[in-house]
Amino acid sequence: MSSEVTVLVLTPSTISGLGSADKARLDELGAKSGVAQKLRGPITSFALMSEERSSAESHKLYALTSGAPPSGIFCYVKTGVKNLWLYNDEQRKKGLQDCPKVTCVLDFYVDESVQRGGWGRKVFDAMVSDLSRSGGKAFEGLGGEEIAGRLAYDRPSEKMLPFLARHFGLTDIKEQSNNYLVFKGFWDAKC
Repeated sequence: MSSEVTVLVLTPSTISGLGSADKARLDELGAKSGVAQKLRGPITSFALMSEERSSAESHKLYALTSGAPPSGIFCYVKTGVKNLWLYNDEQRKKGLQDCPKVTCVLDFYVDESVQRGGWGRKVFDAMVSDLSRSGGKAFEGLGGEEIAGRLAYDRPSEKMLPFLARHFGLTDIKEQSNNYLVFKGFWDAKC
């Protein structure tokens, strides 16, 4: 892979600027991500990112792109803001809690041909860096591991959990009945 890798930060209002090849590539990777997560269809595509709902939920797509094979977008992480009901088993606030405006990782995918090459970490670092600058008080002054621990994750794939453990030390999983999961650090600043 060429060293000329670019990080794109796309929102529903800026994604229309993608070229047709990158739009098609995003659709292809989104479909592969859906298969990896055992979903009925993709949850990331050009059309889905362009929808009004994506704008209302503040979706952001952090994508890596390159001119070398695989050309175009080859890796992404998508975030959004959701209102969730989450179960907290921490002693200070036990029970089901209404958690408004939770920043969530909604989708994450690295093309199979470049997996285990450090690209997942690179795109995650771009997301974490952006959240530390523009993610609000919940992320001010925090490092990558702390930020990653304060996110909710929607249906993470079997490969994502070891990735989070290896790169961010996230192992204390708190599974939720709504298919999201959080880690112990989530409750340090939420709800």
